[in-house]
Amino acid sequence: MRLAQLSEIIQRRMGWCPNTGMVRAAPSVLSMPLGVMLPLEPDGSAGGSGRIGRGIEVLSGSIKTLNKEKRLLWFSVLTGLVIAFMFMAQYALHVLGSYPYEMISSTLGVVLTFCIELISVFCICLILAGLFLSRPADPVDAGVSIRLGLSKATTHARAFVCWSGIMAVLGTSVYLLIVSTGDLTIQSLITRFPFGYIVTPEIYGSGPIAGLFHIQYASLATIQMMIINVALFILTAFVIPVLVLEKKPLWAAIGESTRLMKKIWGEMLVCILLLGMVITGFSLISGIFQVIFSAVLLDSPFWYEFYYKGGWSAVAALYMAAWFTLILIITTISGIVIRNIYTCTTSGRMPGVPEGYGRKETSG
Repeated sequence: MRLAQLSEIIQRRMGWCPNTGMVRAAPSVLSMPLGVMLPLEPDGSAGGSGRIGRGIEVLSGSIKTLNKEKRLLWFSVLTGLVIAFMFMAQYALHVLGSYPYEMISSTLGVVLTFCIELISVFCICLILAGLFLSRPADPVDAGVSIRLGLSKATTHARAFVCWSGIMAVLGTSVYLLIVSTGDLTIQSLITRFPFGYIVTPEIYGSGPIAGLFHIQYASLATIQMMIINVALFILTAFVIPVLVLEKKPLWAAIGESTRLMKKIWGEMLVCILLLGMVITGFSLISGIFQVIFSAVLLDSPFWYEFYYKGGWSAVAALYMAAWFTLILIITTISGIVIRNIYTCTTSGRMPGVPEGYGRKETSG
């Protein structure tokens, strides 16, 4: 009887029943993959290599998400429309403010520049909010439609107007400061970019159809404002997620975004550098246009047949279309990165990983 009682105690304590069939279990070493050892709230022991690894993991996961949910590319299309608006508005602004028209004063030009920035930033806020609301916290769950996500985003329009006003004041001020200082660094980079090779150099002039003159200015202004806006959105990356996901007031969202940025600045920096390297690498291909343009003789048959009959402009236009498409895809990836990092920071796990998975048990 003592052996039987001892056997019952062992079975009860270990949760084992002799009548239960054998269950195969995966090795314990596979139950805790390294990739889920988050949250993105590193303690003092987390070094730079840990931040780099987590940043790479978040970025690769975001790319996989976009590859799996190609419907999110509609946000790239919407972003492209906003950039197209900025370009056309800057083009019209330059036409109206140039000789022989000069229909607007410099003061009115500044006001219109602010209006362009305000509208653009507001639209970008709506697009980002729609992206965040279209995706669930866990990709295992089904997300809502793009239209429904954007519809939900419009409920925060008042907060977006206030936030866009703040961003537009800062963005316009920095843009005007760059213009007033006469810094030619960005301008020289853009003029070396193959914008000038899409429209033949013969089309110069100051009229509304003078392609190169106004196109280069509009391109320069648009890219400068895009760079400024990207920098501002990076510095305040979590304001929009906190506004739409936690439904906090604007000033609380700004404070919460600052607090979160202090925790995961390393991971954000890794993602920014990697995406920036992709853009820079593809942009450097434009140097081929300059080499060919300088090497080919003007009186050669190739130059006459290829350049003057439109082949050169067609190739440059295809390159610019590919470059612009890459930029738009990266904008969507960046939005997914912000959403995933926000989820990691607030919930302590990567999206798609069941809660508690990979954590140590603390049962007594």
